[in-house]
Amino acid sequence: MRAGWFIVSVVCSACGGATRPAPKPTAVVVPTAEEADEPARVERPLAAARAPAATPLEACAGELRQARELSVAPEERALYDRALAHEESSELAEARKSYYLLIRDHPRSRLIPLAYLAFGELFAKDSVADPSKWDLARVAYAEVLKYPPPDNVSFAYAALRVADTRRVHDPGEALAQYKNALEVAARYPTLPCSEVVRQSAEGGLIDSYVSVGHPGRAWGFLRAAAGDARARTLLRALALRYQQAGKPADACAVARGAGGEGAELARAVCP
Repeated sequence: MRAGWFIVSVVCSACGGATRPAPKPTAVVVPTAEEADEPARVERPLAAARAPAATPLEACAGELRQARELSVAPEERALYDRALAHEESSELAEARKSYYLLIRDHPRSRLIPLAYLAFGELFAKDSVADPSKWDLARVAYAEVLKYPPPDNVSFAYAALRVADTRRVHDPGEALAQYKNALEVAARYPTLPCSEVVRQSAEGGLIDSYVSVGHPGRAWGFLRAAAGDARARTLLRALALRYQQAGKPADACAVARGAGGEGAELARAVCP
């Protein structure tokens, strides 16, 4: 079968009388007609291989993507729900086309970030069999971040997913996006998945900081990312992670860099 993917540039034109500006998206990827005819052969095996038990983050993301709390026009809701139904039935080519139609025909809908999120999730799943799709997932997740919270209920989750896509190849960018996810989850704790995102982002933030962060400045960074209360817990976790990585001097620097807040920790980890 010939290559079935092509890039469609989406230009969001301003609508007369609109009060909310629509960020200009970069691109969406949709299947050709040939691929749309082959969901059973191409895409169903990937769906069938999915683990039956969802993690707390996956379960929460599934609920978030239903977007039942969002007030949107009936035609937008119908198109989005149709895309979700196709996706849940593993009719992924049809799902992608429906998400694309939502982006093209309703560029100011509150569902647009969730449509881009859907592309990200679909490409992330595809990357299990085809690692080249991971970059497409990153682009789609980054598109979600063009729409600010709290109107964009998926912002914190998308920031977490951008960080996940960059964790290996660009830990500095991953660190920044984990921090972004934590800040939004803390600022808007009532948004869907905020607590689960916080827990996942904290773990990623610690691992990324060990790769690229400055041990002596960790306390200030953690306070900015998570607030004083969580920063104390994360400070101890970071020192332990440095120890596990065979960097005891850095673990000590983490504790001493926090001054009085790290005094007890310093007694435990410093020579």
